[in-house]
Amino acid sequence: MTSVTARVHGDESGLVGRLSLEQKVRLLTGADSWRLYGESAVGLRPIVVSDGPAGVRGTGFDPSMPSSSLPCPVALGATWDVSLVHDVALALGH
Repeated sequence: MTSVTARVHGDESGLVGRLSLEQKVRLLTGADSWRLYGESAVGLRPIVVSDGPAGVRGTGFDPSMPSSSLPCPVALGATWDVSLVHDVALALGH
């Protein structure tokens, strides 16, 4: 197997480069229908997702697990506001 190195825009700290191929692939898959894996090696906590267009829901809520409610992609697209979509993407990335 060959090694592939690619520059990831915005990854100045090299976090992606510190992950093995297996760790990277795991981050692209879901732990289950509502959760994404975290990766403690780079300080990434697991993420719980929800069906935003129908409202935020879950099996329970815990103050130690912060959440964000962002507009669904269809609503964002309907604004035709590229700057707004950029800002939402930045918020989602943090």
